[in-house]
Amino acid sequence: MSLRARLILIVVGLSVLGIGLAVGATFGAVQDFDGDVAELDPAAYEELTSRVAAVAIVSGVGAVVAMGLLSAIALRRGLRPLERIAETAGRIGAGELSHRMPQEAPGTEVGVVSDALNRMLAELEKAFAERTAAEQRLRRFVADASHELRTPVATIGGYAELYRRGGAEHPEDLAKILARIESEAWRMGVLVDELLLLARLDEGRPLERAPVDLAEVAADAVAAAQARDDRRTWSLHA
Repeated sequence: MSLRARLILIVVGLSVLGIGLAVGATFGAVQDFDGDVAELDPAAYEELTSRVAAVAIVSGVGAVVAMGLLSAIALRRGLRPLERIAETAGRIGAGELSHRMPQEAPGTEVGVVSDALNRMLAELEKAFAERTAAEQRLRRFVADASHELRTPVATIGGYAELYRRGGAEHPEDLAKILARIESEAWRMGVLVDELLLLARLDEGRPLERAPVDLAEVAADAVAAAQARDDRRTWSLHA
């Protein structure tokens, strides 16, 4: 039964009780001291009137007091679920998104509110979990991208130093150095594009799979290492 229905029943019951007490007191007051209904003279009529008024006042006050006490008890019991809702809201504000409202009677106002609150908490917890996972993916990607960017930057710097030290005496050597610098610059551009794309977390991008020539990748790595340290001899056997 809902809180509103219980309050209505209490008010109606107490009203009937008050009316019954007043009617009973009136019937009791109009009886003579022997219990029989008597014809009243003016003095007895005045006494009866005073008696009826006193009994009616006492009965009315008693009914009002009883109604107030019972209403307070009913309200106290009815507000307990709301207190639990307030407690749940406080714990949510403290960061406990996994906390839930206890199951209330279905069909009642408090039950509807608790169900709606639990659904909202589930959606909030899911949204925060997705956001945390996205932030972790972003941090992981930034760390990987920083590591990947370090390689082409070092390679370009190595080829620039090689050219400055006179390592491109022949035109074919200069062409090779410029080609490697261009290749590493293109690689850096791809990584930057990936970073810009990841900045928009709401966009999904499927993985693009393609065959890779491992010999070519290894040759690029050897060439980059040679540019960074030409005092060593680098060779590739594939």
